[in-house]
Amino acid sequence: MSPDATPNTHASDAHVAAGRGASGSAHDAPPGPTQTNPLVSATQPPSPPQLPTPNPVRDKTPPSTPDSPTPRLNPAGVGISGPAGRAAASGRAAGMGGPPGKAGPPEKPTPPGKAAAPERALAGNAALGGNAAPPGNATPPGNAALAGNATPPGKAARTEEAASAGNAVAAGKPTQPQEPQPARYQNPLGSPGDVADFRLEGDGAVSFPQGRLRLESRRPPEDGQDANIVLWCPADFGPDIAVEWDFWPIREPGLAILFFHARGRHGEDLFELAPRTGPYEQYHHGDLDAYHVSYFRRMWPSERRLHTCNLRKSYGFQLVAQGPDPLPAVLDARGPYPMRLTVRRGEITFEVADLVSFRWRDPEPLAGGKIGFRQLAPMIGEYANLRVTEP
Repeated sequence: MSPDATPNTHASDAHVAAGRGASGSAHDAPPGPTQTNPLVSATQPPSPPQLPTPNPVRDKTPPSTPDSPTPRLNPAGVGISGPAGRAAASGRAAGMGGPPGKAGPPEKPTPPGKAAAPERALAGNAALGGNAAPPGNATPPGNAALAGNATPPGKAARTEEAASAGNAVAAGKPTQPQEPQPARYQNPLGSPGDVADFRLEGDGAVSFPQGRLRLESRRPPEDGQDANIVLWCPADFGPDIAVEWDFWPIREPGLAILFFHARGRHGEDLFELAPRTGPYEQYHHGDLDAYHVSYFRRMWPSERRLHTCNLRKSYGFQLVAQGPDPLPAVLDARGPYPMRLTVRRGEITFEVADLVSFRWRDPEPLAGGKIGFRQLAPMIGEYANLRVTEP
């Protein structure tokens, strides 16, 4: 017979009655109305209609009794009252899935002083309240706090900071890169028009054979200090600056210098002072204050033996800092070499091709002024892409 077919009621009742008599147990089948045997008394009235025999497979829910109250439903429609419901809720809270109404594993005794694992999970599992996590806020692997595990003492703040950082990224708020500082002064140094307002001191020549500024002296090195030259930029700058330029060494021996923060000793504009013609003493013991950094020092045998960069402060001839010079000799040079000088609240840093040569802090920094390129004959150097920023 098919499982869905309805059985013969009378035949089933006879077998049930016979079975009950043989076993003597009233618990083998649910109680029903008293059965009448038509063969014993034909004069008795007809038996009332027979009720269908309860099917223990079909009727899973037992009748309500004081010991099994009607299950209370949570918003999701799953019974959570009663021992079986509590066990199932504990199983789901602890992360053990299963069909609704099916009890999870028995709870283990909780050691004194420790919270039970299901209670910890219920306290930390926001999903039980039906609140789904926002899209994109997936729980990072290994985040014990989100899984309901207790946070070790002293680590709560760190966990919150990590969660906040993770949420910011998930919400589409990445940290924005810092934009470069706009240039206070910018000059490609690529044509005569770019240096029309520059001031040349000494007997020098300015040309652009490669599309960049070439600087050299017209006088032979035998003329000594009278053969040296300085080319000044006309702009004035404040105390905190960053100066960048590209450099190519073309001919040696010689030496290159950058003057910066140059102005009169009483605050005058540099171009308002007495004329200068190139000799070094006019710049370090004259009527001006300035810093100057010397690099590509290839003039004397001692300088060529060990290449260094020197920082001096004037008035005077004070050597205040020194560092290595990574620039190669002209024979091996393959420019351009990016140069960078930075002054921040009295701290002076000099870099050659992104390598720091020295860093020094002046306890009494100069207030700012002009910048200028100096060369010692017979050196030839080329320059391009002058850029000055004031942070």
